[in-house]
Amino acid sequence: MVKSLHPDFQRSVDPFFLEAFKKLDRLSKLQLIVCPDSEFYENESIFSAYPSEHKRVYELLSHGITYWPFWTVLRFEIHEQLENWFEKRKMGQTKYTVHNFVHGDIDEWQEKLLITVETGRWKNLKADLQTTNLNLKQGIAELADFWESQKDKDFDFWFQHELKHWKNTFEEGASKTIEAAMKYIQGLSVDPLEILPNSSYMILREIKEFVGKYTKDEDEIQKLTKEFLLEQIHHVPFVRIHTMLFAAIATKISSGHMKKDKINSSIASDINMVSTYLPFCDAIFLDRQMAGLLRDQPLKNCIDKMPQVFSMANKQEFLTYLDNIEKNTPTTHFEKVKEVYGEEWVNPYLTVLHPQL
Repeated sequence: MVKSLHPDFQRSVDPFFLEAFKKLDRLSKLQLIVCPDSEFYENESIFSAYPSEHKRVYELLSHGITYWPFWTVLRFEIHEQLENWFEKRKMGQTKYTVHNFVHGDIDEWQEKLLITVETGRWKNLKADLQTTNLNLKQGIAELADFWESQKDKDFDFWFQHELKHWKNTFEEGASKTIEAAMKYIQGLSVDPLEILPNSSYMILREIKEFVGKYTKDEDEIQKLTKEFLLEQIHHVPFVRIHTMLFAAIATKISSGHMKKDKINSSIASDINMVSTYLPFCDAIFLDRQMAGLLRDQPLKNCIDKMPQVFSMANKQEFLTYLDNIEKNTPTTHFEKVKEVYGEEWVNPYLTVLHPQL
């Protein structure tokens, strides 16, 4: 989409992207849709040829509405399922909506001006992400080799396997903070940054603090915490979707329906993004691979609050979906938008990436 808007980009671009931008920008200005940005947008745009331009476009379409970070969403979802468990309510049920996990009010009409600030943190963030991506690349390659070696295992097998893997990764992350703190106490050499509580440690501590409201016995707190992580954590929406997506990929690779070289380090970020925000979208546009996983069984019927899923495979359906939003809106709404913002407000901002005077 950025390439279709960039005045210096010379190669041809699928006209779909410009058409999609026109419709998204118009609907956003008509106060009919919201396209929240997120940390995933920022992280991915850093590695593009036009990072600042990507930021300009997604900030235009989001207009100040930003999803909470995925670790924060996960913390709240875990806390809710802990409440369900202790209060003997149905596990997996949730009261959360998109309103709970965005900065800004999605129902509030936009201000005419949007003021953003460049923090200058991209350079350091890019270096950190490059290190993370290298580690992920190796880890994903090892996973793919393992999936391929386990011939014809079904989805249920892989769901349980990937759930166990998620639990182990989570607990190992929490242990790193504890081990670093113990080394520091013992006077051993340790990187000061490793002592800082990581996200896994913070969540584990919060689980124990919650359990501590129901019992003061330390052994019982440890027992109930372990039981929740072993037997109930899969009810947390993020964990459930995350595990199902990895299980779906593993099933396809082990059965020979997907080549292992079709996945790369970016798949982990994509799965984190989808697992976090999928329940809080009406529609989502993804790459073909991720969209295909969500449209196939068993994910298609196993994920609650499944939004409409689009990709380049059904791009015309996406444009039709956007058209229908405007078609199904009462005339009085358009009149009110014109009254508040003026006649030309809804015109797509096609020069958004052009040099400004």
